[in-house]
Amino acid sequence: MQRRKFVIGVGALASGTAAAVGTGAFSAFETDREATIEVVDDTEAYVGLVPGDDWADEEDGRNALDGAYAKIADNGKLEITIDRLNPQSKTEFRNVFRLQNNTGADRDDKPGDKQFAFAFEGDNADAVNVIVDGEDRSDGSPFTVVPGADERVDLFIDASDLEEGDEVATEMTITAAEPEDGSNPDFGQGAGSDGS
Repeated sequence: MQRRKFVIGVGALASGTAAAVGTGAFSAFETDREATIEVVDDTEAYVGLVPGDDWADEEDGRNALDGAYAKIADNGKLEITIDRLNPQSKTEFRNVFRLQNNTGADRDDKPGDKQFAFAFEGDNADAVNVIVDGEDRSDGSPFTVVPGADERVDLFIDASDLEEGDEVATEMTITAAEPEDGSNPDFGQGAGSDGS
């Protein structure tokens, strides 16, 4: 009996002390840790955007001449310049740039596949058709690129209804997300990278 009274007394003392000094939670904390966060140009980022002229197109025996329409600008961003389209024409530009999934390429962790989607904005943006690995992705439908892999991006521009002086698309948005359970990811605003 004495032991039971002692245990109950210790329990009451402990709960009374906790009530007096708080629940053990803290209201402030500060510590320092090292962090390495770098911004690199589009060719070296987790989502790599590499101008086509940096690649040889061995798939069909052509050289990468069409890739001369993309370059990395002084600000480190991919810049696409196609500024001499014929009016009322359809023109294909092969190997404009490569889209790379550089996650895991030189890391020990095991990131998942990434799904990408394209969107163009501006006047006559619907004239730009994005061809990835031979498939039209102009409708924004996502496609998968596994870690360490890349896909060639071709552009097909349908200027059939355009006249001299018309502009075609001023901004390109590339969105990447990790699919959950094999389903299509939610491509929300603010998650993309523009090529302008």
